[in-house]
Amino acid sequence: MTGDLTCNVRNNVSSHETVIKLKRCKDSFPSSLMVTVAATAGGVTVLLLVALCLGKINHHNRSRPMTVNDGNSEIEIIYTDVVVMANIRTSSLTSQSK
Repeated sequence: MTGDLTCNVRNNVSSHETVIKLKRCKDSFPSSLMVTVAATAGGVTVLLLVALCLGKINHHNRSRPMTVNDGNSEIEIIYTDVVVMANIRTSSLTSQSK
């Protein structure tokens, strides 16, 4: 704001008036810089929140070891080894010897 600010003081003995001229303040930071800083801070905040959410989802979906009949010691657990062999075909090579 610009203009004159007038202050009047009176009592039974005297009175006094003071006038102060108000000048426009200069911007300490350009408004475009403030907008850029605010947008950058907002973008960084959004990226941080997205990273935290993705980390939480990844941690939640991680496979956990499964316990079978936990607490029931009467059931016997049997472990087996399973071996999968590939179907191997052997072909005889015929060679012509002369």
